[in-house]
Amino acid sequence: MAPHPCDFVTYKERHVVECTFGKLKHYRRMAFRFEQKSSHYMEMLAFAAVLLWLR
Repeated sequence: MAPHPCDFVTYKERHVVECTFGKLKHYRRMAFRFEQKSSHYMEMLAFAAVLLWLR
């Protein structure tokens, strides 16, 4: 039985995305979604992403 082909480039990109979501969940507001409105949630998501980017 031949092994399944693996696209390592796609796997690497997916890993980066999953790690980013994991880092965003360290902020309680992102993990538990304290904001009621979706626009407020998106603003906090952008703010948390900037904080991660500035690290």
